[in-house]
Parts: sequence; C-alpha cells; structure tokens
Amino acid sequence: MKKIWFVYILECSDGTLYTGITNDLEKRIAAHNSGKGAKYTKGRGPVVLKHCFMHPSKSSASKREIEIKSWTKEGKISHIEYWSTERSRIMLSEVIDFLKEQGWKTDWKLDMSNPENASTYIIWEKDGDIIYL
Repeated sequence: MKKIWFVYILECSDGTLYTGITNDLEKRIAAHNSGKGAKYTKGRGPVVLKHCFMHPSKSSASKREIEIKSWTKEGKISHIEYWSTERSRIMLSEVIDFLKEQGWKTDWKLDMSNPENASTYIIWEKDGDIIYL
C-alpha cells in the first residue's frame, strides 16, 4: 500500500498554530510533544492536532503545507472551524453512505457524534482500489 502523506495543523499550548507534514501522524505528534519535533514547537507543548489533510505524495503535501503557511491565523482557524461543524460531519456521513451503497468496504467505524473525529481519516477499499477520506 502506498504511503499517505499528511499536512497537519497543531495548536501549541501558547495558542499559536504550527503546520507541518509527515507520513506517520501519530509518531510526529508524539515527537512534537516530547520536544523532539520541530524547533518551533519545542517549549510550546503539549500540542493538539486541530486538523489534517491527506495527500498521495510528499510533493503534493509539501505544496499544500506552503499554501497553508501563507494563510493568516484567522484563515486557519476559519478552515478548522468549518470542517469541525455539524454541517461537515453530515456531508461526511452522506459520502460514507454513498460509498457503502457502491460496495466500498472499510474496517474503520466512524462515531459521528464525536467532534474529535473531525481530523481522522478513513481508508476505503474496493477491487484493489483505495480511497482516503
């Protein structure tokens, strides 16, 4: 299976936001929280994952990271708030229902009542093809 690259936005303990990329999100967040992540997050922990985007390659993730880093803090917050609203969870629920109707399968169970799942991804498979949500 091809590696997924993530562009992620963290909130540091001082309220600032940090954007980075990785192909192992859990390990990278743990590194930030242990002081072994980016220079910027050292001394600003603990950090909290606010949002992440998935990309099929390091190149596309790097381009998205550069784009996001050009946004203002308010722009990043607005984006995060939009994707953590009830409306976006309803949209995601409709996409999931459609994929199920089309025969796509996943082992992952989404709890739509938990807003903390807003940044979680789901891998779907059908006939050897893969979709990442």
